[in-house]
Amino acid sequence: MLRKTKSSATPERRTYTNEFKRDAVAMLLDGHSTTSIVERLGLSPCRCSLTFP
Repeated sequence: MLRKTKSSATPERRTYTNEFKRDAVAMLLDGHSTTSIVERLGLSPCRCSLTFP
């Protein structure tokens, strides 16, 4: 049976501007839920759970 080999190339990470980060933190401090912020900013829920406690 053949196994798939993992690609040695690491996928490129997304980068976010300081303005984007400030907006996300401001929404959190304004009382928005993490889920609401994720939806508004179009982020992956699992990524956001690492960022926002």
